[in-house]
Amino acid sequence: MLQISGLSLPLSATEQDALEAARKRVGLSASSVVSGGVSKISVDARHGKVCFVYGVLLTLQPGLDESKFIGVPGVSVRQTKPLVIGRGSKAAG
Repeated sequence: MLQISGLSLPLSATEQDALEAARKRVGLSASSVVSGGVSKISVDARHGKVCFVYGVLLTLQPGLDESKFIGVPGVSVRQTKPLVIGRGSKAAG
């Protein structure tokens, strides 16, 4: 999974626009991405120009080498871990 941060887009941008911008930043085609989503949205109002700054997570097709993105500015590789909720030994309450 790739985490792409620092995507500055206009206030009129949609989540789909952010996903497209993330794919373009790392040079991936739409067919290379299994799923994606916005992980963070911030507002940047510095210097009189207001815009959204997005963070996006992209899951790549199995077999694609995520390690080639290590060191790319604004991109980090994340390992996906399943969410496990353990059952306690005591009753609630």
